[in-house]
Amino acid sequence: MSTYQDFFIRGHLGADNTIPATGTLSSSPDIIPVETHPIKSFQEVLASDESYSSDPGTTVSIGYDNYIYVRGKNGGISPVKKKIYLYYVPASIINWPSKWKDNGIPTAAIDPTTGKEVMYVTVDGSPNQVLVGNNAFIWRNVQPPPAGSDHYCLIAQVTDDKNSNPIPHQDDFSYEDMASLMHNNLGFGWRNVTTISKDIPTWNSNTTLDVPLSVKTAKYVHVYVDIKGHKGAEISFQCSTQDKSSTPIEISKTLVTSNEAMIYGITTKLDPGFSGSITLNYFQNGITPSSDNHIRIEASYEHEDELNIDQEHLNRLKGAVGIEPTTPVYLGDFKWLVK
Repeated sequence: MSTYQDFFIRGHLGADNTIPATGTLSSSPDIIPVETHPIKSFQEVLASDESYSSDPGTTVSIGYDNYIYVRGKNGGISPVKKKIYLYYVPASIINWPSKWKDNGIPTAAIDPTTGKEVMYVTVDGSPNQVLVGNNAFIWRNVQPPPAGSDHYCLIAQVTDDKNSNPIPHQDDFSYEDMASLMHNNLGFGWRNVTTISKDIPTWNSNTTLDVPLSVKTAKYVHVYVDIKGHKGAEISFQCSTQDKSSTPIEISKTLVTSNEAMIYGITTKLDPGFSGSITLNYFQNGITPSSDNHIRIEASYEHEDELNIDQEHLNRLKGAVGIEPTTPVYLGDFKWLVK
């Protein structure tokens, strides 16, 4: 036996960087699903000795966006700088990597150049240090495992500029081949996950919440749903990133009580450069929306000067999230129409 002299992901809680690895291969405590609520100060929390000696992962909720973190340890003698990718795999095709190599799970980050979701997290640290990816992966709108699979597997892949650590592309990769890969290449991690079905939304969708660096100072930001024509439906939302005080940016499942335009939301203090992904969950509850319905998720921050803004909308904002005496500057909105 020898040791894996690089950043490694464990196959089970009692594992280290010995190769070939022994014991269970598919119970990695370093691939950490946490359902729909992100972990406060996740890089600090998941890198702690207490956390690393435990398995904080939970289950995966069907019909929701689920957050997943990945961590590992630098088992080498030099600092490392890595990218980590994550894939979801129906259990029945785990031995056919060519069938799941394109099942990448995106992160909460958006590439400012392309406008597309970033597909990896990064780690950067010293020898013997536990390192946690710099963002959450978001497995969007998880569906039940397809026919022939009773669960999903999550596969993490570690790469760097010198080693792309490619996923094998050949078909009919045997179980022995898969076991050999996981035993000897600790740049891959594997976790089997259980899916649960509870209170599944009719649909969900997501958008970004970004505070530009040009704002200069931390601002009180109002994040809210403006909804019209959906009396009897319910809504909730959550954000992949918390505010500076690690307070979740979310509202729990809330009943819409009128067909008139209503606003439901929260106020939070965010720093310039804040970025997160907000998921809106909608529960139709058998209602028929009115023909002039809309659902908008909006964000705005307070401005010291009076601005030209629709007074009726401002009045509803004041009632919902307390925007007074200042006037909101919109960070953006996203609109849905339900037919």
